[in-house]
Amino acid sequence: MRRTLELHWPAFLVASTCAGIGLSVWLALSLVTAAAVALLGLLTVLSLDGPARVAALALVLAALGMGWGSLRMDALDASCWRSESAGRARPPW
Repeated sequence: MRRTLELHWPAFLVASTCAGIGLSVWLALSLVTAAAVALLGLLTVLSLDGPARVAALALVLAALGMGWGSLRMDALDASCWRSESAGRARPPW
């Protein structure tokens, strides 16, 4: 696993960002919360070394992806192009 992470860390970071955006469909995260998690994560990234640093950066990117995705879902809900019969963009749960 360590060697895979060392070789393919860019793909891992992109995948974590995509996972955060995907999770934002079910879990809304405010931009303030995402920024706070990202700031704490960046402080953690600075204190770590090696593969642990990449994993912490992946969590930061996932949190930022969730924040951005939540903003996107809120914009879809407020869109004038949304049909009233279509309902909300976010699932009710």
